[in-house]
Amino acid sequence: MNEQQNYPGQHEQKTHPLECKRRTPAVRGTERDLASSLPTVGMCRWDTLSRFVPISRETWRKLVKAGKAPKPVKLSERCTMYSNAEVHRWMSDPTAYRS
Repeated sequence: MNEQQNYPGQHEQKTHPLECKRRTPAVRGTERDLASSLPTVGMCRWDTLSRFVPISRETWRKLVKAGKAPKPVKLSERCTMYSNAEVHRWMSDPTAYRS
């Protein structure tokens, strides 16, 4: 028989059919092309917003807490969104923005 035996200490490497693929990091662009690709109306979650904002989630949270970035709108316990209009206002002049 050509079957390979597993000895103690050897493990078969099996992948689960529903195994998650690794997520690629968001691509961050320049300020010029950011404002043009984020819709001006509506709302978005952090996962979408992170592609347009050139800072980390934690830095963004600290800016929100200090009143220097748009505050999120909590739609439910697990759904937090940001106003695209406010984000555009922030992107036009991040240092002068006050919420």
